[in-house]
Amino acid sequence: MDQTGKPDKHGGLGIASFAIAAVALAMIAVSLIGLSVTDPSSLLAAVTDQMSDEELAKTILHEAPMLIIGVVLIAIASFLTFVGAVLGIAGLFVPDRKRLFAALGTALNGILVLAALALGIAGYFSLT
Repeated sequence: MDQTGKPDKHGGLGIASFAIAAVALAMIAVSLIGLSVTDPSSLLAAVTDQMSDEELAKTILHEAPMLIIGVVLIAIASFLTFVGAVLGIAGLFVPDRKRLFAALGTALNGILVLAALALGIAGYFSLT
C-alpha cells in the first residue's frame, strides 16, 4: 500500500512480460499446428533427389509454405520470450508495484527460454 492507503498498482513491466509470454505461447501453438499438417513425404522426396539448393528452396516454398512460416514464428517467439524474461526480471525490482504479473511473466518466459535452449542443444547433439 502507498501512503494514501490505496493498494499498489500492477507494474507495467510485469504486465508486458506476461503478455509477451501469452503471445509467444500462441505463436508457438500456431506454428506447431501448422507444422503438424505439413506432408513430409514430398519434402523427403525433394531432399533425397539430387537437386541444387535453389531447386530445393523452390520445392519447399511450393510444397510446404507452412514449414517456412512455422520456423519463422518459432524464431520470433524465441526472441520475444528472451525479451519477456528480461522485462519480468526488471519488473520484480520495481518498488511500490505488485509483482504478480512480473513473477508469472518471468516464470513462463523462463520456461520457454529453457525449452528453446534444451531443444537447440538436443538438436545439436543429434546431428553429431
